[in-house]
Amino acid sequence: DGYNLLPIMSGKQAPPRDYVITGWGQIAAVRTPEWNLILNTVNEDSNPRLFNTLTDPKEETNIAADHPHIVSELQSKLEELIGGSLPTTYAHQPTSRYNATFNQWAQSNLAR
Repeated sequence: DGYNLLPIMSGKQAPPRDYVITGWGQIAAVRTPEWNLILNTVNEDSNPRLFNTLTDPKEETNIAADHPHIVSELQSKLEELIGGSLPTTYAHQPTSRYNATFNQWAQSNLAR
């Protein structure tokens, strides 16, 4: 999410926060040591997916409905980073064929 990880990985610098945000097209993830929240940031009708990575490291069981407070907390971290609430649209729209392929996969697998 925009930080140089080399000083952190080499032990010369502490991480700037306790979570990482990644994104691919319309899909974004907020990961902490315990949780991974995956969201469609554009489609308000899509369901968030939340996984406890300590008890479900393969991320097979979506527990978002059981932990709405965690979903809300992690989603607010993403909204803080992008400077607005979800759903949203982005000024930056990657056009690489790899991104398009991932978007096709994500829309068919994460839009549930």
